[in-house]
Amino acid sequence: MMTSQHVPSLPHEPYPLILAHALDPAFIKQLTVHFENLKPDEFNSADKQANKEKGVWGRHRAYGEISCVEDKYIQLPPRPFTQSQDINQANGGVNRWFPELDAALVADDVFVHLVKHFHRHMLDGQPGVLGIHFIRTNCVGGEGAPAPEGPHRDGFDKVGMLTVNRHNISGGRTQLLPQLQEGDPKCDEVLLDSVLEESQVLIINDEHYRHSVTAITADDPKQKAFRDVIVVTSSFKDLL
Repeated sequence: MMTSQHVPSLPHEPYPLILAHALDPAFIKQLTVHFENLKPDEFNSADKQANKEKGVWGRHRAYGEISCVEDKYIQLPPRPFTQSQDINQANGGVNRWFPELDAALVADDVFVHLVKHFHRHMLDGQPGVLGIHFIRTNCVGGEGAPAPEGPHRDGFDKVGMLTVNRHNISGGRTQLLPQLQEGDPKCDEVLLDSVLEESQVLIINDEHYRHSVTAITADDPKQKAFRDVIVVTSSFKDLL
């Protein structure tokens, strides 16, 4: 499952990252079929009303939570994804009911191995909950916004990001900034600015960093252009 590949260069102390590595591309590519069936993210602030009326969506998404206890991984009953207003100014305090991860995906051996991988690296193998987001960002009108909210935290212990596909696009640079008090001269210092290539993983301490992704543009505007990622959040507190 693991392979040696180039990974983004990392900042040094006092901003330690958790982990950056690459997985086997052929292994990860097997998940592509599940992105093709994603439903529109109706809460995406980057989708203009005109696009929605035409049935054109900038983001498709699915979400689910997995209980991790030893080597037992169980999909939890659906519940909304909620963040506080101070974490997410666009959708904070809103119960966002995203489309669920479908049964075929959860039963996929590749998905199960991926859950085990993130359980080990994000929860240190301890009991906890992984929130798993499958997200496709499309270029609409030649451009797409993977992170329309800009630099932000997700409000969890750790956040993992895995790029599955970069199809017909440029841009989409992953950026990390320190989580400091507003007004601190280093608050807007960009610690990492790198394209997370296909099969590359970045896991960060969500309490220490804000993260963002720059816009993507279509290399050929006449063809489909999209970026597929899996975002994983971890929490020791939410075990049901």
